[in-house]
Amino acid sequence: MERPSDDTRRTGSTTPPGRAAELLSALAEYRSARRRLLDLLGLTASNRDPVPELAEHLVAGLLGGQIAASRVQAGWDVMTADGTVQVRTLSNTDTDRWVNEHVVRSVAGVDRYALVILEDLTVSAVLVFPGDLTRVGTLLGKRHGDQAATLQLTRQDFIHLMADRAGAATAGVQIWTPSELQGETPS
Repeated sequence: MERPSDDTRRTGSTTPPGRAAELLSALAEYRSARRRLLDLLGLTASNRDPVPELAEHLVAGLLGGQIAASRVQAGWDVMTADGTVQVRTLSNTDTDRWVNEHVVRSVAGVDRYALVILEDLTVSAVLVFPGDLTRVGTLLGKRHGDQAATLQLTRQDFIHLMADRAGAATAGVQIWTPSELQGETPS
């Protein structure tokens, strides 16, 4: 008996014979775009996913910081005049429904936590949280434990923070939208 391919196990179908050329062509397009992004980041070669690399550079630029010398060190990713920042990404394929949510965690020796939120591979916002998350949890009406060190961020929480930018700022959260990232005046 013939063993099903990985493709069949995932989708229940096999790859049509002419599809290999289309797949290889799409990979070549991806390779070119990935190389261009890595070049813009000043990375001639990287086996890391370029999205976290982009997030670190974006946050360093926004906060006037420097990226850590080691791109794979534990703890912080960006050093600023105000201290260290850990940078993470949250990616979802849909803007109306998130399959992935995120736990923001305070880390010993790290002063702030930056989260670059991507929806459909587009940056929707950059959020920078303070080291103590208590005020953010209060703003969002959180009930989970250890609110000083963890924040269970859902899509509804993201919507709340975006809608109440003044409240977010009072809680210590800095927010950048795509128009602000591109230097446009916020509406």
